[in-house]
Amino acid sequence: MIEAIVIESENNQIVLHLGVTVSLSWIIEQFKYLPILGTFHGTIHLPHQRIFKLRKNPLNYIYLIAEQFKLKKILRYYDFITYQNDMNLDKLKKIFGGPLQKVTMGVNFSHFMLMDKKQCKRELGLSLYI
Repeated sequence: MIEAIVIESENNQIVLHLGVTVSLSWIIEQFKYLPILGTFHGTIHLPHQRIFKLRKNPLNYIYLIAEQFKLKKILRYYDFITYQNDMNLDKLKKIFGGPLQKVTMGVNFSHFMLMDKKQCKRELGLSLYI
């Protein structure tokens, strides 16, 4: 995915949509001719998942259904989507057929581990006293 983004960005601009939501769908529709990268931070929340909550305002159900249809429409313009965790990923896959990439925040401690500073400085040819 990163290779594809680099290739696209050499000759084009890329639209980055942080926190994929319907509220900015008008922007996505204006720039649909550009490569669009969307990202979900934290849990993937889709409008239709909130329909079954009990609500005081019954018109809110209609609003959520409309939001779901809008989201399905704008996702057609996305070239890539990144996400942080797998919760609700199966639901996203049902409405988005493009490439998905898991990009977590933080440090992978199984890959990056604490090492002895003096040994590292020696290996890199750095002064041990700085």
